[in-house]
Amino acid sequence: MKKLLFISLEHWDDIWRRNQFFADRMQEDYDVTYIGPTLPITQIIKKKIRFFKNIKCRYVYKMIPERLGSIALILNSLFYFFQVIFIAGIKTDILWVNDHTKYLICRELKHAKLVYDITDDWTLINYPQKEKEQVIHADKKLSMAADNIIVCSDNLLVKKKQYGEKTVLIKNGINIADYQSDNQSNSLGEYFLYTGSLHEERLNIELVIALATTFPEETFKYVGPVYFCNGTKIKLSKYKNIILTGAKPYQEMSMIMNQAKALLVPHLQTDFVNSLDPIKQYEYMLSTKPVVAINVSGFKDWGNIYTIVNSADEFKLAVQRVLAGSTKVDSLLRAEMAKKSTWDSRYQDVKKILKS
Repeated sequence: MKKLLFISLEHWDDIWRRNQFFADRMQEDYDVTYIGPTLPITQIIKKKIRFFKNIKCRYVYKMIPERLGSIALILNSLFYFFQVIFIAGIKTDILWVNDHTKYLICRELKHAKLVYDITDDWTLINYPQKEKEQVIHADKKLSMAADNIIVCSDNLLVKKKQYGEKTVLIKNGINIADYQSDNQSNSLGEYFLYTGSLHEERLNIELVIALATTFPEETFKYVGPVYFCNGTKIKLSKYKNIILTGAKPYQEMSMIMNQAKALLVPHLQTDFVNSLDPIKQYEYMLSTKPVVAINVSGFKDWGNIYTIVNSADEFKLAVQRVLAGSTKVDSLLRAEMAKKSTWDSRYQDVKKILKS
């Protein structure tokens, strides 16, 4: 069985994302070693190396405390490099890279087929100028070196088409079995719900606050890993009806969605957000709840099954209609759309690339 080294931006945990869904399917065809970001050695000691049928989840660690600044960054990058090369061993047939900062690994393992999977356009993040230049440089190097570039959104496809036919679009998907439930409730529910990573580059904080103040008797629950800066956390903590639950295992999401009044997507309308293909757009297809979303990538094409709005005022009016019970949900049409967007079908497209 061929060996596949999976370099991920994310640790393997209970919050499954694109990387885990693909790696889980890859193990049927490859011997997979999955490596996430570095961790302080104190955290690694507490973690167990996870073994699946043909997946080994390995951890790499930081030797130098980050408080030491640039010297720590340089030395930890070198430690990461040598640890990964050691873990990879003599033979790696396929190198799947989701972490745009790991170009040096690709240079060392140049005998392996290189697949660069881009899930977010990090070149559009508001980094400090020097860091932004480094990200742009790393992304360009990986794009040029890759045998195949996989992108998750239409906007990313347009941007990466300069690299020719090696760039292909494979969107995110859904595990239908995880979201089918006999307990799908058509009752009004307990709260308004958002699911996904919580940070200022995605969520419109002013809209989040506007919803909480416009509907003070309603609870707005935000479920997902919290990456907000302290200032945003303090600002949101002033509103008792805004609840940040933190991350939840993806296996629990169907139950959490069933208890909602509606599923909300108060995203920013930025180039970065429009580079995404939110997994929640597919997960929400198997809910019987109304969905209200800002007109952004991942939702703008689903006006036939979701309520798509263009402004904060329209968003608040849509929430008001949910509370009035006047929002219709076409569950059958949603289910049909979900069947066309499964992780199994997405992986069949990935498989063709890996075997080419």
